[in-house]
Amino acid sequence: MSMNELAGALLVAIILSGPAPASAQLATALTGSNWSIVEVYGEPLPQDEMPFIAFDTAGGFDGCTACNFFYGSYSAGDETIVLLTRLTTLRGCVIENKRRSDATLEALDSSASFAVLGSVLTLADDTGEPVVRLEKQAGEATRAP
Repeated sequence: MSMNELAGALLVAIILSGPAPASAQLATALTGSNWSIVEVYGEPLPQDEMPFIAFDTAGGFDGCTACNFFYGSYSAGDETIVLLTRLTTLRGCVIENKRRSDATLEALDSSASFAVLGSVLTLADDTGEPVVRLEKQAGEATRAP
């Protein structure tokens, strides 16, 4: 094999190996910690209610809103993400908490793209408008009951 053929074969191998798929990179960035839900549709959420979401490596997520626990699945591509809430609890709560809870679930389900900058994850809808801002919590992920 000539040097040109060897160099060509090496170049093809490097191109084909490339970086890890974006969904794998995203899964690595998302999993292992809880994410505090700090803002929904531009409205800051009271952190004493401790709303959060935790993503697992199998494409599932769970968390807590101002009122209810929720569970679902997600898939991700290059810069896209789709969250599908499959189950929520129906606990009674005060009207304001119920409103925030419903808005949080609606915003999560409308997510179409994402951006991770340091410890901040921003989910945006299909128009590119940010709908949820999250901050990564220190420590291991805890799961919703």
